[in-house]
Amino acid sequence: MGDFPDWFIHALKHRFDELSFIVEQQNPHSPFNKQISLLSDHIKSSSNETTNNLFTEWEDALTRKHGSEKEWLYIQGVKDGISITRPVNQLSKFP
Repeated sequence: MGDFPDWFIHALKHRFDELSFIVEQQNPHSPFNKQISLLSDHIKSSSNETTNNLFTEWEDALTRKHGSEKEWLYIQGVKDGISITRPVNQLSKFP
């Protein structure tokens, strides 16, 4: 990721994982989660084993994609924040 050392990127990813876990724990019963769960159960109960396996694989792939996108956005936000604060810190060094 460019100018940042591996340990820094690892720390950001770890923090992202922590925040993701916190969000899941704080809002486990949101309307979206309930709707998704009901629809998923309905699909699974109305289809055969092959379709269920494909659906499960699709769900997993979609979850990984969304997680990857969120992680990228988080890291990009940190990088943007750092790039914004650098000039401010430079200005504060002048009397």
